Amino acid sequence: NEHNAWVMARNAAQGKPPGWRITMSLPFLQRARQVLFFVPSATKHQLVQRIVAGNAPTLPAAMVQPPYGDVYWFTTKE
Repeated sequence: NEHNAWVMARNAAQGKPPGWRITMSLPFLQRARQVLFFVPSATKHQLVQRIVAGNAPTLPAAMVQPPYGDVYWFTTKE
């Protein structure tokens, strides 16, 4: 339950690369003063632009909008 366990370790066996990840729930992120997204893949640049423009509201990253904080995106364009 995301309201009881704000931070969890998850095995992303099908991830690229596979391995363990730390997952933070939306309620936890909504309480942050600063949220930083690091997107090192140039192939995701257009997706980040859609999220920042408000054109992908159903994506989990787009739902992170802390009422008393800021969201920063660090991307690779090329």
